Amino acid sequence: MQMIGQNPQAKQIMASLQTHIAEHLGFQYRQQIEERLGAPLPPPNEELPEEVEVELSRLVADAGKQLTQAHQQQAAQQQAQQQAQDPMFQLQQAELQVKQAEVQRKAAKDQVDAQIKQQQMQLQTTKAAADAMLKAEQLKVDKTELAIDAEVKGVEMSQARRAARDKTQIEVAKLMQQKQKPSGGNK
Repeated sequence: MQMIGQNPQAKQIMASLQTHIAEHLGFQYRQQIEERLGAPLPPPNEELPEEVEVELSRLVADAGKQLTQAHQQQAAQQQAQQQAQDPMFQLQQAELQVKQAEVQRKAAKDQVDAQIKQQQMQLQTTKAAADAMLKAEQLKVDKTELAIDAEVKGVEMSQARRAARDKTQIEVAKLMQQKQKPSGGNK
């Protein structure tokens, strides 16, 4: 390249090289089109009937589209392979995987936390219901005990009144008996 750059005819040499490269690329493209078509193309500058030329151009255009798509896919594949080998790309992919794993972990934790909270609420509801039932039963027991105590007190009071009445009657009877006994010196 240095020798060509110093040559006074450098521009002509470069133009010739570019033309030569373009010819090679053109031949390569023609060969790839023929492979796509599955048949050789007629030689360049050959006179063809118009309908054959129209049909041939349509076929070549379709093959050209297919070839372009294939080249684009190849280029994308090469780029993907190059990126996959790039340490920075690999690092970014690893970071992305870590972030995705963290998001999944957080989502799973949130789900477990929600389930735990729901279970706690159910447990609290069940406990509140059990406590209410226990209090109701305790109130029934207390009420029954109070009724029994009241009955016992009533019986005790009734016995005490009866005993007091009996005692009073006995004392009245004694007094009456003493009043009915004649005194020993008055008769």
